[in-house]
Amino acid sequence: MNPMNKIIAFLVLIFITTSNGQSCSTYNPCGQYGYCVEISNVSSECICKFWWVGSYCNEQSSSGIQVIVLGVLVAILLIVFYGLSIFCWARRRKQQP
Repeated sequence: MNPMNKIIAFLVLIFITTSNGQSCSTYNPCGQYGYCVEISNVSSECICKFWWVGSYCNEQSSSGIQVIVLGVLVAILLIVFYGLSIFCWARRRKQQP
């Protein structure tokens, strides 16, 4: 699959048509994670922000969850690394005359 087809497929997944009959100015079905765009007087689309998918941008994408988990794991590893470094430094300092 070439890059252009991937981009088009991604955009098709993001642009979900909602037919609620209400305008975006009076009713925002997309919530805080999407932007409502009027296509006509009858229908509108939700353009989801990064990491959000669904008809109303109310579901977190799997890539967003993976990035959050990765960030938490990196933070834990940094805490362990610096904790061990401080422990070793204090132990060496205590053993020196």
